[in-house]
Amino acid sequence: MDNDSNLRVPDNKILIIDDEPKVVESICDALEKESYNIISANNGRDGLALLEKEKPILVILDLKMPIMDGVEFLDNINLSDTDPYSVIVLTGHGEESDIKKCFRLGINIFLRKPFNIYELRGLIKHSIDFKNLQKKLTRKIEDHAETEGKIKTLSVAVEQSTNIVMVTDANGNIEHVNPRFSQITGYHEEEVIGKNPRLLKSGNQPRGVYDELWSAITSGKKWHGAFKNKRKDGKPYCEEAFISPVINAQGEITHFVKDAENISSAK
Repeated sequence: MDNDSNLRVPDNKILIIDDEPKVVESICDALEKESYNIISANNGRDGLALLEKEKPILVILDLKMPIMDGVEFLDNINLSDTDPYSVIVLTGHGEESDIKKCFRLGINIFLRKPFNIYELRGLIKHSIDFKNLQKKLTRKIEDHAETEGKIKTLSVAVEQSTNIVMVTDANGNIEHVNPRFSQITGYHEEEVIGKNPRLLKSGNQPRGVYDELWSAITSGKKWHGAFKNKRKDGKPYCEEAFISPVINAQGEITHFVKDAENISSAK
């Protein structure tokens, strides 16, 4: 399954950590018609194990429990905004000091018992929708960073290439050349940006070659051939070139790329 498909499938697993069976049952009943996958534990220690194993997107946590209470559970998980799950804390009367501790441990969603079913549903939906959106945005950012990394690698490869590399816009005007271009032609990059590659023409190339080239690349095809060009100082040089169109997602040609080898010594 590709990344986009993964983004379209939201997580829906909920972990309830509460030692009161009636509370767990009432939450399950309230969510019966929803498509949530509900698992439960009756203490914080077992809850930690299920959190690690099942990786839910939402934890509904009681504070007063045996073995390990809710505050200790929160102290163990060290909750942060970047975690792949949210936590809703269920509170009872007389737990104000614990609520303050929870707040310091990263909790900002509380629901007091006995809770209203519709309020519970709303909090759960909001928490899960927000976390799924956060995951989607995080993945997009990661994909963007990965793409940027590939672009940087490609850029370094172009700059260090022993071949002559030239990039033009869709009208054939030069947008970029690599150092090898300057080394062979004698033109610095700033001298050729915005100009047409015809400045390299020696006059010794049949006109038909350029017509054939332009016809091929503007129709979306690659072209391969040889050029008899001249340097800035007027000296001739020959290159074997591969020219390809760059086509965007809409099928439009946006650029042309030439990758050429200096073959003067072979001529």
